[in-house]
Amino acid sequence: MPLDDKVEKMNGGVYGVLKVLLGKAGNNIAGAVNYRRIETYWEESSL
Repeated sequence: MPLDDKVEKMNGGVYGVLKVLLGKAGNNIAGAVNYRRIETYWEESSL
């Protein structure tokens, strides 16, 4: 296997992991934002 292929595979793997982590972080942030929104909505409507 030429070195270029190895490097490309490594970069692909790192990029894949980063994409998964970023995706998870993005989902967590979106979930947290939605949760806060629902929370404040309930507080406002229960007043």
